[in-house]
Amino acid sequence: MNTHTIDANVEGLVRLAVRPDLRSKIRQQALLQQELQLDSIDLVCLAIELEDFFRIVISDEAIASWRTLADITDTIAEAAPMPAPRVAQPDYAALGLGSAEEAEGRN
Repeated sequence: MNTHTIDANVEGLVRLAVRPDLRSKIRQQALLQQELQLDSIDLVCLAIELEDFFRIVISDEAIASWRTLADITDTIAEAAPMPAPRVAQPDYAALGLGSAEEAEGRN
């Protein structure tokens, strides 16, 4: 994902977190706490939304370092992707079905 796309998506999610009367102040250098009046709880909630949207993991340290919208964009650009969920495989032997191959042959 390119930086322009990240910027636009971050700004869109921030727009949802900011009071309507402050939305006109949203720009990359906007100060999150002073100008946009986002407190630490707002930032944690925003981080959760960003993690879900971008499928990434954001550390607590990264959230604590955010001062401007540009800081958030940088975090997103540098973030590691969320690991794929592990799918549990049944223990066929414990179920009395023998091996996986034998169980699949019974279908």
